[in-house]
Amino acid sequence: MAATISDVRLQIGDIETPYQFDDPAIQQALDEAAELLSTGGVNIETALGKRAHKLQASIFLVSAFLGRIKNRVVKSIKEGDVSIDYVDLWNQLESWKEELRDIIMKFQDPIELSYDDF
Repeated sequence: MAATISDVRLQIGDIETPYQFDDPAIQQALDEAAELLSTGGVNIETALGKRAHKLQASIFLVSAFLGRIKNRVVKSIKEGDVSIDYVDLWNQLESWKEELRDIIMKFQDPIELSYDDF
């Protein structure tokens, strides 16, 4: 029940040809995300784990994309009837990271604090 290439395409909005990201790049992001999440104790075979898997792969892809265009003067591109606003992508990336942190916290054991053995 792990996330698939089409799940990630839907998450990042890369659903019309020509695709921004090719299938091998998305699969590599999915593999890296699965490895990272499994070392953190997240089971990607659950519904919540699948969501975390999809979010982490999307974060990897969009971060790499934004890294290629960072510090450029252009803030948006319009070609035909499609426009991309990089500020919106950056904000979306931050909201994905926040949602992923929330999901990962649900998989972690509760923390018990002890103050002076009380």
